[in-house]
Amino acid sequence: MKIPNFFLIGAMRSGTTSLYNYLSQHPEIFMSEIKEPNYFACDDKDIDGVNHPYTICNFKEYIALFTNVDQEKAIGEASYTYLYSSLAPKRIFDFNSEAKILVILRNPTERAFSHYLFLRRLGYETAESFEKALELEEERVKKRKGFGHYIRRGFYFRQLKRWYDIFPKNQIKVCLYDDLQKDPLTLIQNIYKFLEVDPYFKPDISLKSHPSGIVRNKFLYSLYRYGQKKQKLIKKLLPSKIYLYLKKVGYYVLNKSIKKPQLRSETKKKLIEIYKEDILNLQDLIERDLSNWLKV
Repeated sequence: MKIPNFFLIGAMRSGTTSLYNYLSQHPEIFMSEIKEPNYFACDDKDIDGVNHPYTICNFKEYIALFTNVDQEKAIGEASYTYLYSSLAPKRIFDFNSEAKILVILRNPTERAFSHYLFLRRLGYETAESFEKALELEEERVKKRKGFGHYIRRGFYFRQLKRWYDIFPKNQIKVCLYDDLQKDPLTLIQNIYKFLEVDPYFKPDISLKSHPSGIVRNKFLYSLYRYGQKKQKLIKKLLPSKIYLYLKKVGYYVLNKSIKKPQLRSETKKKLIEIYKEDILNLQDLIERDLSNWLKV
């Protein structure tokens, strides 16, 4: 039985969908068709439960995701819930102690704002401002509302430390969203090298995934959502190149249908103060300069 030997564990709103797309294109990599099975975070009650429609909690169903593995060297899945979950690190280690762990992190202040805009677009978030949503966060967490962990998801040091305490350091690769934005090809080829597949393969990196924003054109947005609902059928019926082209068209339509408000500078200052200690600890843990995250 061939099982996953690497996991893309998050963070949410940090480029995991883009990485999933670039990994899926490599001929030596097999990614589960369901992007976020969340199997190893199943029944973790501390996780906000919105947007996990494909969660699989049955082991046989989970393993069935990988029955089509052929000659691929790297077998993986991408569930951003794993980074935030306190249960996932040990569960994955017990499942495959030699698995490689791939992480991508985004400035936690920007990530929180993007998270809010994403849930506003989907209709889950009803707070009219980001600041109001932040005020409601602790109350929602206590009441297990199932969404709105905007600040909590950004404490990366606390979350990553659980993985470093269990997995050998050489099995963990931490990437930054900033690098994905600046030079996506170099970043993904470094990831290919980490996964021990051909590092010179060039994926189509023009596909930009899941932009955040608030709906401004309901008609265009409804077209995008309809395409999303038919995505599985389209993928089965069409060649991969045409499918990727249609995904690009879909994201173009999405970009045209939304607008992205700016984060208030005073809110950013408050969040930077909240995250400051965690960021300083994180940069020591991953040995990367994160001083840019502390700038207003």
